[in-house]
Amino acid sequence: NKISHMDPAVVTKIIEHIESKFGKLTVTRGKKHVFLGMDIKFREDQNVEVIMKDYLVEAIDDFLDDIVKSSITPAAKNLFEVNDDDERLSTQRSDNFHSITCKLLYVAQRARP
Repeated sequence: NKISHMDPAVVTKIIEHIESKFGKLTVTRGKKHVFLGMDIKFREDQNVEVIMKDYLVEAIDDFLDDIVKSSITPAAKNLFEVNDDDERLSTQRSDNFHSITCKLLYVAQRARP
């Protein structure tokens, strides 16, 4: 998903060839790109900076429940105990919880502090 060459005309030619086979592409050029929730910045010191803060903020904003407290760790003593008497989540809240959990796992696999 990244094409680079010292001559921008070569990149343009390759993009045109790909578009002739598959249709119009979304193309960004330069040092900053947004891809799959990642803000990617190519720095002058030859390092790449990947930031996912906006993706995390979006996940928090999408969460349906109010976040009213914090925790050092989500692991409580009863983490793996199932209480069959608890009320099940509605389909909407269950889908939301699953979506947010997947977003956080995605960030955990691709980013680090």
